[in-house]
Amino acid sequence: MVRVTTISRSSRADLVSAWGIGVGIGLIALQLTWLVGARIASLFWEPPLDLRSPSFSRVWLGRL
Repeated sequence: MVRVTTISRSSRADLVSAWGIGVGIGLIALQLTWLVGARIASLFWEPPLDLRSPSFSRVWLGRL
C-alpha cells in the first residue's frame, strides 16, 4: 500500500524559497571562487592570445 502525503502551501513555499536561496548562495560562491582562481592563475600564466591580435595571426599562419 502506498501512502501519499500532502504538503501544505506554506510548507511548499518555504521549501521552494530555501532551494532558491541555496542555489543563489552556491552560484555566488562559484563566481567568487572563479574570480579568485583566475586572479591567482594570471600570476603564473600569461593570458591567452586574443583572436584579433597580430601575434595570433602569426602563430595561426605559421609565421613566427
